[in-house]
Amino acid sequence: MPLQPPPLEPGDEYDDQPFFEMLPQRDKDEYFAELGNEIATVLRIRPAIHGEGQASRLQLMTTAELLHRPEQAWTVEGLIPDEGFTLLVGRNQVGKTFLGVDLACHISLGRPWFGRATRQTRVVYIALEAIDTARISAWLDHHAVDELPDLRWSIDGVDLRRRDDQDRLIALVSQYGAEFVFLDTLNRSISDFDENGAADMGLIITLADRLRRMANCGLIVLHHTPRNDNNPRGHTSLEDAADTTLTVTDGKDGRRVLKVTKQRNSPS
Repeated sequence: MPLQPPPLEPGDEYDDQPFFEMLPQRDKDEYFAELGNEIATVLRIRPAIHGEGQASRLQLMTTAELLHRPEQAWTVEGLIPDEGFTLLVGRNQVGKTFLGVDLACHISLGRPWFGRATRQTRVVYIALEAIDTARISAWLDHHAVDELPDLRWSIDGVDLRRRDDQDRLIALVSQYGAEFVFLDTLNRSISDFDENGAADMGLIITLADRLRRMANCGLIVLHHTPRNDNNPRGHTSLEDAADTTLTVTDGKDGRRVLKVTKQRNSPS
């Protein structure tokens, strides 16, 4: 109810006391009741803000507690950390998908990869570009493997601009119990992708963080390099956020060279 000071009678004067205190108690009670209703209405209709309803992960620890935290665990020893964010980059037609599939298969089987021990875990491979099933069959024949029981594939489109698509992906990964997702390739995962903009690159970084936090899962993203450069194409925030960057280039005699161009945690 609108607050109005009580009417003055002839000869009355207001003192320094606020006029609200001069109102009858019944008017005060009505005012607070209406104010409470208005606040409740605003709370019901206001849009939810990002992160609302999520428990804060902020906490403090002593130096001793910090130093006694578990050491970094590795899915591929000294190369790809558990729940990590990894980039596998190279120019067009250099063999990124072939190498990504090879890595995914080795992780799902727990077989060493390029001489490095691998922790076996379930894997999801999101193949957004045409994938050559003949090569997968050839891989199985070459390694004398009949089946990959802990590797699942998706050839359906995904648009990471859509929160529903991100949520669906995280839900599927959690349900399956995968600990690594391969996204092949980055520019096929976002509609009208602006790789030079921080906002679109931020979608991938956010996905990596959500997978780690909500599904205890790592992310490996296949991405292109410019024609005459070996750095990841687009905004630098992507590589800045990555734990590991692996770069594939042409070598001599038609061979391919895989180089570790960033490793945040490994001493080797």
